[in-house]
Amino acid sequence: MRYLSLLKKKLVLIRMVILAFLASLFAMSPILVMEKIVDNASSFNLDRLPIILILSFLYLIMQIIGNSLFAFCSYQAKKESREIGANLQVQVYKKLTVVDISEIDKISTIEFANIALEDSTVIAENYLVPVNNLFISIFTFSMALIYMLRINWMLTLILFPLCLLTALVSKKLQSKMEVYVSNKRENSKVLFNNFSQIIFGIKTIRSFKKETYFNRIIEDSSDKLKTSDIKQAQLESLSEGVLSCLFMITIGLILLVTSIFLIKGMITFGIMVAILMYNNMLVDPLLQLVNIQAQMIKVKESMSRIDALFKMREYKPSYHYEERINKIVVDNVTFKYPKSDIKMLFNFSVNQKEKVLVFGNSGIGKSTLAKILTGFYKPLSGTIRFYSNDIELSYIPYISYLEQDGYLFNLPIKDNILFGDEYINKKYNEILKICCLEKLITEYGDKKIGVNGNKLSGGQCKRILLARALYKGAPIYVFDEITSSLDENLIDTILDNLSTYLKKKIVIFIDHNNKLKMYVDTIIKVSSNKETVIGERHM
Repeated sequence: MRYLSLLKKKLVLIRMVILAFLASLFAMSPILVMEKIVDNASSFNLDRLPIILILSFLYLIMQIIGNSLFAFCSYQAKKESREIGANLQVQVYKKLTVVDISEIDKISTIEFANIALEDSTVIAENYLVPVNNLFISIFTFSMALIYMLRINWMLTLILFPLCLLTALVSKKLQSKMEVYVSNKRENSKVLFNNFSQIIFGIKTIRSFKKETYFNRIIEDSSDKLKTSDIKQAQLESLSEGVLSCLFMITIGLILLVTSIFLIKGMITFGIMVAILMYNNMLVDPLLQLVNIQAQMIKVKESMSRIDALFKMREYKPSYHYEERINKIVVDNVTFKYPKSDIKMLFNFSVNQKEKVLVFGNSGIGKSTLAKILTGFYKPLSGTIRFYSNDIELSYIPYISYLEQDGYLFNLPIKDNILFGDEYINKKYNEILKICCLEKLITEYGDKKIGVNGNKLSGGQCKRILLARALYKGAPIYVFDEITSSLDENLIDTILDNLSTYLKKKIVIFIDHNNKLKMYVDTIIKVSSNKETVIGERHM
């Protein structure tokens, strides 16, 4: 991704260039006016007082206009950056809705959040700001150089090499800074990930009395970040010190040279004062390169991570609602994880109203089959065909999927169940009864249930997730580990309720609980050898 590729309107860049030019022009103009004021004042002639007053008023107006333009340039750069950042966050979300889920499963949720929030925030705060500052620096330096050349080319020839030296030193220091910034960023990410995991798992850590173990992890990652921080701070301090020395040397040299030129009558007193007052316009743009490059490095680091996200493989098949599905055929469907030597092979069919149990040991690939059926994972080969009224569909019908590790939002129970769907009182109350949630909904009401339902028990979370799956409504239901976390005394009740409520639907249970065999018509047995996981239909 190129640095300015996020700009949707090239006019934004043109406007920034024009504003930067005008701001620099009005910053330079007061120098010429000051030169005239001092020269008129040094004549000690009272007749020149009206001219001095007019020039002083003109100087004031130019300063106001110049500073206003600088402020407006800064505002425009920040405004456009914020808009780009906000748009980028929306684009990241849209990308996540189409990226292959198997790609997402390779990366931690925390890392995704880091990319989506932290990196897009860095871009929102810095994207066009350094570009704007770069334009201003270029124009300011160019105008200052023209002004110096107009006064005396010899004076320029003496001062310019020192300014060039300042720029070269700045560039050298910045190249080292780039490495430190990258290291700091990586160490910061590691510390952020460790802290996030510890916060989410603090109860488990305390339960197993592993505070000391995880304390060492935090200390280690914190020390690495501290070391990279210190190295960056050392280089920043060195940069500031060296560049400040060069700046003061430049001031001293300007004072010496202009004094000699003044004594020899090569420049006027007004020119000398103007140069001393505004020499920063020649030196500051070069010093400013340090901050500009630091900001650009930070933005490029964030853009590279976001760019990697946008390059992730996409897979989002077409989905449409169907009232009835009378057959599913899984025909020689294969799947293989990138770092695994085992290939999965599934061959079976499911008919209308049939209840099927995909049965096998934990970790054998049952949940993978659920993700293939629902269109989350793309098979390596083979086909999954859905039939409505014996006509093969060219899309995947809506499937209501109870994930093994489904997520609950920090919202009231009702909002988690409805999940953006229209509220239908009769349907909602019926599902609460099926999932044995009446008491829980009475107890919690409109209270939020915490991040991923952390205020509730595992069984309560599972029943809310089940209620969400039922409320969605679909011709096919896939329940992955529906019995996990449920109280034993509730399993039979809920399964009996589901048998009645979903009697006209295709239901696929993915579980290793033998109790489910009583509630299904067919079993898809998943077994494995050294090289292949096989899922086949058993009556």
